[in-house]
This record gives sequence, C-alpha cells and structure tokens, in this order.
Amino acid sequence: MKKNNSTSTPWNRIKSLYLTGNTTYKQLSKKFKISENMIAIRAGKEKWTDEKQKVQDKVNEKLPEKISDKIVETNTRHHQLGGVLISQGIKAMQSGIRPTEYKDAQMSIVHGVDIQRKSLNLEDVKQPVLIQINFKSKELEEWAS
Repeated sequence: MKKNNSTSTPWNRIKSLYLTGNTTYKQLSKKFKISENMIAIRAGKEKWTDEKQKVQDKVNEKLPEKISDKIVETNTRHHQLGGVLISQGIKAMQSGIRPTEYKDAQMSIVHGVDIQRKSLNLEDVKQPVLIQINFKSKELEEWAS
C-alpha cells in the first residue's frame, strides 16, 4: 500500500469515523489509503479504544431516554388521531346521516377509541366500546368541536 504523508493524513476524520461507527482499522486503511499498522499505532498512542468505549457508554446512557421520548411522541400522535376519528364519527352522526353512513361513523368512533387505548397501552382492556350518544348534550358539542 502506498504510504500517505502523515501531515496530509486526515487523522481527525479517521478518528471520528472510528469513534462513531463500526469502522475497522482495515476499512479505514482502504478508505484513506494509509497502512492499517499506522492507524493502529496512532490509535494506540491516543487511546482511541478507550475513547470509543466512553462514546459508546454515553450513547447507551442516553438511548433509553431518546427512545422513551419517541414513544411518548408517537403515542401522543396516535391518541390525537383517535380523538379526531371519534370527533368525526360523532359529528357525522349528529348530522342525521343514512343508516349505512351511520355504521361508518360508528366504526370511526370504535377505531378512534381503539387507537387511543393502544396509545395508552390499554389494548388488553376487553371492555367493548359502547356508543350511547345524547346528541343534544352540551358536553358532546364542546368535545366534538
């Protein structure tokens, strides 16, 4: 392999790729046209392996929180979607729709409740969705708007 002049070698880039990924010395050697041995020597002197472990520990420490935030964000969107389906179903029923459309509106509400239950990790609740709606209820008007 052709030797690369040490002053023109992008050591910061090589080190960064090593620390942040699963890149091996051999892969870095091919990519940057520098001997694998030179990389190993530099990595040993600068203790790249220790640094890589620290980076990995930090990632492992923060990862559960990041995943948890994404789960909360997704469940919140699902809960909102369930609310929209319920609201649209109720509005459709209030508008005096035909029986087949009524069934569609009813299913929209059932699906909305199902989505909301799943977003709250309540999908194992076996209670059926009962739809008994007082269309003249002030609370229903406020909720559906």
